[in-house]
Amino acid sequence: MIACLLGTLLFSACGYRFSAGGGHLPDGSRQLSIPMAQNLTSDVVAGAWLTTAMRRQATQAGLSLSNSVDAPVLFVRVLRISAIPRGVALAGGSFRTREQEVVVRIELEIKRPEPWKVAISDRESYLSAPDLRGTEANRLLALQRVLTRLAQQAIERLSRGF
Repeated sequence: MIACLLGTLLFSACGYRFSAGGGHLPDGSRQLSIPMAQNLTSDVVAGAWLTTAMRRQATQAGLSLSNSVDAPVLFVRVLRISAIPRGVALAGGSFRTREQEVVVRIELEIKRPEPWKVAISDRESYLSAPDLRGTEANRLLALQRVLTRLAQQAIERLSRGF
């Protein structure tokens, strides 16, 4: 009984995560402003998802989000989102895509203390469902995962000095 209770307590986490002692940017500042991401794609949710992920990753890295004029501003743009078929199979006399890949490219720009601009991309595979609604749901989940990874990569690069 005690072992069961102890196991439950150990394996049930609330998702809270401690940051590694307060992060900072290469110039020593601990504050960062991240305005809403500019979305240059037709995927309407991508900008909001990326902004949320960027802010969450910055906070988890120990940075403080700020709207102060003294805080460096990280501008983020979603440049491209594309879906590429990966696995094609012959089913019932016609070719069908079994697996697809969402590819996302974003651009990061910070103007202080020194101008810096970089574009990064990542990809995530997802399965094609028998119906369009299922395939779109899988694509959106893959898009969320890749945007979260890109946000993590962006904040790590920013903290390391690009």
